[in-house]
Amino acid sequence: MIIFHLLLALSLASGFVSSFHVPLRKYYHQTSIFSTLDKPSIVSGGGNNNDELNSTTPSFPSTSFMDDIPSSNLVIVESPAKAKTIESILKGMSEGGRKWTVRSCNGHILDLSPSTPSNNLGIDIMNSYTPLYTPPPSKKPLIKELLTETSKADCIWLATDGDREGEAISSHLNTTLNPKAKIPTRRCVFKSITKRGVTEGITSWRNVDSDLVKAQESRRVLDRLAGYTVSPVLWRKIAPGLSAGRVQSVGLKIIVDKEKDRMRHVKRTYADVSCEFSYDGSGGFEGVGHSWGGERIRKGNGFNNEGEEIGDGRTLTW
Repeated sequence: MIIFHLLLALSLASGFVSSFHVPLRKYYHQTSIFSTLDKPSIVSGGGNNNDELNSTTPSFPSTSFMDDIPSSNLVIVESPAKAKTIESILKGMSEGGRKWTVRSCNGHILDLSPSTPSNNLGIDIMNSYTPLYTPPPSKKPLIKELLTETSKADCIWLATDGDREGEAISSHLNTTLNPKAKIPTRRCVFKSITKRGVTEGITSWRNVDSDLVKAQESRRVLDRLAGYTVSPVLWRKIAPGLSAGRVQSVGLKIIVDKEKDRMRHVKRTYADVSCEFSYDGSGGFEGVGHSWGGERIRKGNGFNNEGEEIGDGRTLTW
């Protein structure tokens, strides 16, 4: 059963099965309509190019850029320490009475959890391995606070990290705080917590990358299926405290390679020859044919995965 679960889950991760994902809503914008950042002016005079570049300070483009930003904006990041710095930067660059509120979500706000006492994996195995998400009890007060802030905002900026974990956090924030898509949502990544980094993140906003979200979910499901089911075996057979949850990548490659071999396999039909010999009705013996017409009779090992005959021999069919 464990191997069966792993095969299906790994097929999902490798693209053999395409139905495994948490539906993402259609986002408010399909393409960015921000204008390009103005090129920073170079201070003329002496000094090398590095001195000239370092002396420039990027700023928000004035008219067209700010026209596209709503009046009340909620920015959600992962780190509380970053939240204060980013809010200070945004408020310092804001104009036209636009309001910026920056809050942190402290990482994931949803986690896999069981839906019934009999399901301790947090995965609906009978329904395309769908993850079952619920907020941890410790995150419920934070979610309540973020919902309050969301109700005051004209736009939500999901500014979590740019890796697959950050993408999944943004997806969960969106579906939890804005389930009916009533508020425009923009995904942005701050590559550095500086005025330039924040400006570039805001101007290059996009939608949530569903491929990154699926990658994170596939790995999470695989971790549950391998770690939660195989680790107890390791504890009993080898040593307590060992984890099988860290071998997904190696296990994934081995099983997917085997699955690809199976998918490439071409069936061929062949026959064996066997006879029963007896004398005067007494007990006899069975004989298996070895050759036919002077040629060795081909068996299963006489074909490759593509169904082609290999080596010498004669294929018997009926």
